[in-house]
Amino acid sequence: MNTKPISPKMHGIIDYTFAAGLLILPPVLGLNKKAKNLYKIMAAEILLYSSLTDYPAGLTPLIPYETHHKLDIVNVAGMAGDTFFKGIRKQKRAIIFHIAATTLALATVLLTDWKATPENTFTEPETVTITEELIIVVEDDNPEAII
Repeated sequence: MNTKPISPKMHGIIDYTFAAGLLILPPVLGLNKKAKNLYKIMAAEILLYSSLTDYPAGLTPLIPYETHHKLDIVNVAGMAGDTFFKGIRKQKRAIIFHIAATTLALATVLLTDWKATPENTFTEPETVTITEELIIVVEDDNPEAII
């Protein structure tokens, strides 16, 4: 039985939501310019590899789900290291936001089902061909009229 509650589909939704939060929240919270720029870079990176991952939320399935897992681990480690970045450590709000974001990212990685079965990943839809028959009815008293 799988004890990890985050499916590949949910993980993808979290990825996009997390990236949006990294773009939207720093300006709203009044973080300094260096911190805002750092979060813009993080968001762009997450959006890029999430959109290229072979999982239900991916747009172009180029990166295996297992590789996405490894990228997430590297990102969480990088975020932990970014705690010492001058733009973050010089502003109390930036430190609080950063610790919260890093904790959320770590929790997502730890709670995701990385051993998802193939039916949880993206597959191309089947091609369906539809044919139509045209029925022509000719009235007896006017053979020129077609209904």
